[in-house]
Amino acid sequence: MRSWDGVDQVPIRPDARGALLHGAADGVFELLEETMEPLEANLRAEGVAELEAHLGVDNFAARTSAGRDMPFDEVMALALEDGTKTA
Repeated sequence: MRSWDGVDQVPIRPDARGALLHGAADGVFELLEETMEPLEANLRAEGVAELEAHLGVDNFAARTSAGRDMPFDEVMALALEDGTKTA
């Protein structure tokens, strides 16, 4: 079982994985002081709305926060997983 800032993953469902990766991406954008292009921002907003509907707003927020704080190597490992593994 993995845990990022107390957010337990049993197993990491695709929607939870997406929320973690959204948080990690947000952290990178903040670190680089970059903003998304309008098309990217619109696609992201659609994805966020879908994930919030599946996970619930509070759960999504907790997972994006955890993703924002994940070490880079863990983010990359999570991004490269094929989704068939359990945590």
